[in-house]
Amino acid sequence: MELSEMRGVGPARMESLRAVGIVSLRDLLYTLPVRYEDRTKVVPCKEARGECLVLGVIGDSPKFSRFGGMSRVTASIADDSGRLSLAWYNQPWMMQQLPVGSAVMLYGRVAEKNGRRVLQNAAVVTEPAILPVYRAIKGIPAKSFRTMMEQALEQVDDCCPETLPNALRLRHGLCELNFALREAHFPANLENLRRARRRLAFEQMLMYQAALGLMRRHKEDGMPIPLTEDAPEAFWRTMLFPPTGAQR
Repeated sequence: MELSEMRGVGPARMESLRAVGIVSLRDLLYTLPVRYEDRTKVVPCKEARGECLVLGVIGDSPKFSRFGGMSRVTASIADDSGRLSLAWYNQPWMMQQLPVGSAVMLYGRVAEKNGRRVLQNAAVVTEPAILPVYRAIKGIPAKSFRTMMEQALEQVDDCCPETLPNALRLRHGLCELNFALREAHFPANLENLRRARRRLAFEQMLMYQAALGLMRRHKEDGMPIPLTEDAPEAFWRTMLFPPTGAQR
């Protein structure tokens, strides 16, 4: 399958992909996440800090307001540990997704100001998972890029065949390449992610060392430059006082 044959990849998105150096399925599959959101570990509302996943019951009716050209939806979520304030900016549709008394899982970042904690712009989580986060690509939303990656992974066996001998993998306890790429993008758990990253890092280092070896083997002597006794002085005079119009 060619990159242009994937669902949802039209001419405009192809140009966006080419602009960041992605011109094939293999390029796409080796575009690894820059970080991950661990949406598998629920923390109590009382202990929510930074980026986190909370599970609780919507405690009061969402409220909608406008200020300074922005809109805001506010509500709260509660569990056995306490209550946590919620806020969404420029996302008015959240009013319909938060019925009072409903149990919901939310993932977002907690902002703290004047001792008050607010979970901001949280996403509703329907299934716990470790979500990959990729570098931003102009013209391709994050969700669409993840969908593209899921399609590409269906072809991983054809476009990314195994590169390491089986004996070498067994000696160093490395997983197969297809497993590594699948788990590097959509890990089932943190242990699989660790195994995948170790395998890919090992391969990169091996290729780097092989390239250095080839460079040493084919190293050729450069062209000698004859020097006179006053050559060093002439060199520095030229660097410090270049001719008019010249660039150092």
